[in-house]
Amino acid sequence: MLICVALFLIGVCLGILWCEDIARFEIKLEVLPVVALCGAGLALAWGSSWLSLLLGGLVCIIPSIMVQRLRPSGLGMGDIWLFGTAGLVFGIEYTIFGGLLFGAFAVVSAWIYARARGKAFGRSMFPAAVPMVIAIVVVLQWRVLSTLNTEITDNPLAYAVLLVLPAGLLLGLMFYRAARSLNVEAKS
Repeated sequence: MLICVALFLIGVCLGILWCEDIARFEIKLEVLPVVALCGAGLALAWGSSWLSLLLGGLVCIIPSIMVQRLRPSGLGMGDIWLFGTAGLVFGIEYTIFGGLLFGAFAVVSAWIYARARGKAFGRSMFPAAVPMVIAIVVVLQWRVLSTLNTEITDNPLAYAVLLVLPAGLLLGLMFYRAARSLNVEAKS
């Protein structure tokens, strides 16, 4: 039950991150601790160690700090904290898998944003939360599926837990949209 709650909370927070980064190119720092705590709790429940989580966080945050120092306009501080949070969620075991997913989806996102703005590939900003949210969702779903496949389960409904994270993600998108429309109405 706690695993479902943690997956749901992560999904809601990732939906909010996704929308905020697309709308404003900003990362909602308020939701990152929820993602980090729930993700770390899940990883520990699935057998990861604290050392693995810390190493995953460091492996993700150190290169992003270096990129930000070399090219300050490339990454904001919110992106750096997002990468560190993703590393905590991945743990060292899934950091390469998550990094490859992020890289692939970042290239696709950059290409789409460049085309939409009529700019050359690599010359247009794009929201880093979009590919990172996809990477986090895929890694978490992979870990849930791996856990289900290693446990002996005869009940096909046990796989319904795979729907909890996407449901939270959709609810986060709806929360964000509703909050934005209430904010717009309050200003007018």
